[in-house]
This record gives sequence, C-alpha cells and structure tokens, in this order.
Amino acid sequence: MSTLTDRYVGSVARRLPESQRDEVVAEVRAMIADMLEARAEAVDPDPEAADLDHSRSPGLPHPDPTAEAAVLEELGSPESLAREFARTPQHLIGPRFYRTYLWALTWLLPTVGVITLVASGLAHSLTVHPVELGGLLGTAIGRTVSALLTVFAVLTLVFALVDRAESGTAPGRSPRRWTVDQLEEIAPSGSSVRGDGIVSLILLVLLAALPLVPTTFLYVGHLNDGEPFVNPDLGVGWFVGYWALLAGLAAIAAVHVATNRTTAATRIATIGVDILMAAFLTVALLTQEVMHPDLGNASLLDTEVWLIPLIWVLTAWNIVSTLRTHRAAATAGG
Repeated sequence: MSTLTDRYVGSVARRLPESQRDEVVAEVRAMIADMLEARAEAVDPDPEAADLDHSRSPGLPHPDPTAEAAVLEELGSPESLAREFARTPQHLIGPRFYRTYLWALTWLLPTVGVITLVASGLAHSLTVHPVELGGLLGTAIGRTVSALLTVFAVLTLVFALVDRAESGTAPGRSPRRWTVDQLEEIAPSGSSVRGDGIVSLILLVLLAALPLVPTTFLYVGHLNDGEPFVNPDLGVGWFVGYWALLAGLAAIAAVHVATNRTTAATRIATIGVDILMAAFLTVALLTQEVMHPDLGNASLLDTEVWLIPLIWVLTAWNIVSTLRTHRAAATAGG
C-alpha cells in the first residue's frame, strides 16, 4: 500500500488497545484492498488487464491516488473507524485529541511543577527570615499542588471544547465531512504534528512573557518595588534578541500547525534556532546581570552561571526530539 494508506492505518492503530491492533490493522488493510479492487473492476472489468496489472506488481497493488483517497474518505476518519472497532464509549476528550492531550499534560505538568516549586521556594526564602525547612516545604508544595490542579483543569477544559468544535458536536454545528487532507502526520510523541505545534506555541508564549512577569506575582515585590524578575537595565537589544529568537521558533510551530506535517527545512531551522537561543542565553548570563540586582543581593540569584548547563541540557533534549521527528518522517517516506 502507499504511504497515504499506511498513514491512515497507522492513525487507526494508534487509537486502539495493543491487544486489538494487529487484528484490526489486518482487517482494515483487507477492507481497503477489497474496496480498491472493486473500484478498479468497475472502471476496467477486463480480467486480462487485471491479471496484467497484478503480474507487474504481484501482491502489492499501486492504486490510483484519486481512488485511494476516495476509498479512505468512504471509510471515514481514523478516529471514528477506530471507535467502531474498539467499541468504546464516548469520553470528555475524544480519540482525535486524546493523545495530544496526554502529551500536553506530560509536558506542561512537570514544567509548571518544577517552575512553581523553585519559584515558591525562592519567594519564601526572600520574604521569611529566618527560613525554616517545614515552612519552606509546606509553602512550596502547597503552591505547586494548586498550580498543577489549575493547569490540569484549564487544559482539560480547553481540549474538551476544541474536541467538540472540531468534531462538529458543538451546539449549532453540523458534523464535518472527513477528507484525506485532514490525515495527520504522526509525531514521535504519539500525538499529531499539529498537536505538538499547538503545545509548542503555548510554551513559547509563556517564555516570551517571562521578562514581563512582576515580582508581585510571587509576593516578593517589596524587594524591588514590584519590578520584573529580569534586570530592567539589561538593554533593549537583549530583550529584542530574545523575543526575535522565540518568534522564529513560533513561526516554525505555526507552519506545523497549519500544514500538520514537518519538512526537512523546518527541522533544520528548529535545530538552528535552538542552538542560537542557547548560545544567546549563555553569552547573556556570562556577560550581563540578567536577574534584577535587588533580588540577587538578597538571595543566591547573584550566581547565575548554574543556569548554563540546564540551558544546554534542554537544548540537547529539543535537538534529539527534532532528530527523532526527522528519522520518523524519513522512515514513513516524508
């Protein structure tokens, strides 16, 4: 079968329990082959021509792309077909977005958890003297649990609303007809490329807002009159450079959202901008006082070099993820 059929079957399979996948994949492939054969016979019922075609490619038919697309669209969306085979009940978030939802949770919950835990610990140490371990842990853990519950609730609500809007079950909307143009490219994370792009855009917006977050957000505004955590005297060029690099990553993510697939060009661009961002932040931390000086004088924030290894570890992680995407796309013929 062609890559289009492989993508369709793979999209069906990943929405099924592992115990059912092999059996359902074989059945779906047989259904597609039978439907293609029936269409071919309807167009050219000459058995000798059919035998000649099979002799050119025994066991591996090469269907007309138009006929193949029509057959897949006749079968319907992969999520609806998988639902028929799995015979599972409807859920708050349907199979179209469920894996993307899980992937977003695995990204956002640990990220928000670590940031909240560290930020709450710093805020407590800056505002309470002397610092007691019990109070520090209680405050940090309490705020972290609250932040995680908020993120979980908001993310679940957003995905539930998007799922209903996309599936046509929102009030006043009729169901959308599925076409092969909606067939997603599967990312190594198990979600769609569009889903990964949406999550990336959300994270990039949060990163872009970091230099503007006031210290009053963590109740330490009295230390620097409520100014941002970042040194306001850092220089406009550093802020513009930071936002420009984030804008580059956002543009790449927007392309993935719009097209629902990656290309060699976007993967190379992603790696290049990741490395530039890591180098940019490294130079800034080595040559500038990035954190607000009032905060640095009152805490361990005046020693910022420890952030550099963390930056490069995260960059290496992103590069490995991008290379995995490249290898997966190359394997699938993309």
